[in-house]
Amino acid sequence: MLKPLFNRQQQKIKILRQNLWAVVVLCLAMIAISSCRNFNTAHTQQGIGPANLIRLINMNPADYTNELNKVYPGWQFEPGKNRWVNSRHNSALAIRENELRLMEPVEYAEAYPPYFENHNFNLISTGAPADTSKTGKEIFEDTDYIFTIQTNQKYVMISLGGR
Repeated sequence: MLKPLFNRQQQKIKILRQNLWAVVVLCLAMIAISSCRNFNTAHTQQGIGPANLIRLINMNPADYTNELNKVYPGWQFEPGKNRWVNSRHNSALAIRENELRLMEPVEYAEAYPPYFENHNFNLISTGAPADTSKTGKEIFEDTDYIFTIQTNQKYVMISLGGR
């Protein structure tokens, strides 16, 4: 009589172990998927930073598409308008009057002030209308470059010119 009871307990333990392993594997899979999503989200929310623009202005424009796609994919050149567009990120880059002009969603502008502080750029002009803190214009310069940053509620327009 002890043997059937003992066998039942062994079967229950075996079933519990199998279920435990299934739960552990499922948890690890969920963690892996979550980590990949977080990585992809963080990667795609990155904008074209000041270092990217400085690198671009010193390159041949024929290489811009490849360089832009290294930051985030989806850039295409529109020859008729002489600009690069990324519709996935609502971004555009053009060369106008010997300047690079980049338009991106306003949240990408957050990378610029820390870069300017760490690379000895001076704020030479600022202007912000009283009606909103998200609207304004700032000009930064160092010995080689001048950045003009204009923001509104949705977009930032960044111009980079050499000195």
